[in-house]
This record gives sequence, structure tokens and C-alpha cells, in this order.
Amino acid sequence: MDIAPLADFPDRALVTDQLYIYLAEAIATEATDKRPGARHALMLYASGSTMDWARGRATKHADEAGWLHVEVKREKELNRDTSLIADPTLRTAADAALARGSAIVIYGNEIPTHS
Repeated sequence: MDIAPLADFPDRALVTDQLYIYLAEAIATEATDKRPGARHALMLYASGSTMDWARGRATKHADEAGWLHVEVKREKELNRDTSLIADPTLRTAADAALARGSAIVIYGNEIPTHS
């Protein structure tokens, strides 16, 4: 798993924002470090006042990071206490989303085209 470079978004997270996670799939472009045209699973973290608003923030971040056709498959509100997240990569992404608005975890294995 890789965490995509974080962009400096002017709309940083507010202390009152909720934390959300989105399981998504998207297609890599040359702007990513993945094979262009390959489909990958992404874990998008975003903070926002509503799940819909945060989803927009997360998918915009993925788009700006070079991912096409971002399709959210599942979504969930998370506890803002990121110490409850056992995996250090996922915890780092959640912390980044709370501090900067959004973060992307990219899963390394390509999703087969027939799935």
C-alpha cells in the first residue's frame, strides 16, 4: 500500500468535521506511479461536514492525483480517534485527512479487467 502525495488544499479540515472512508476503484494515468490504464483499489479518507461533501473532496483529490473514473464502492463514517486504527498506513492516511482534508491509500496489485 502506498499513500499518494498530499496536495495542499485550501479547504483544510475543521475540528468539527467528521472523518469518512471510501473504498473506491480507479484507473491510473501517467501522473501516478502505477501502470497507465491499470485499475487499482483506493482507500480514500476525507473529512467534512457530511458524507456526501467529504466524498466530493476525496474523489476530487483522487482526480487531481491522476486517477480516472473514480468509482466509490463503499463508504463509512469513522471515529475521529485514529488511534483505534491498527494498521499504521491507514492510521497515517486518516490523520492526514483530519489535518489536510483528504488522503489516498493506493493498493499495489492491479484489479483484473474481467472482475
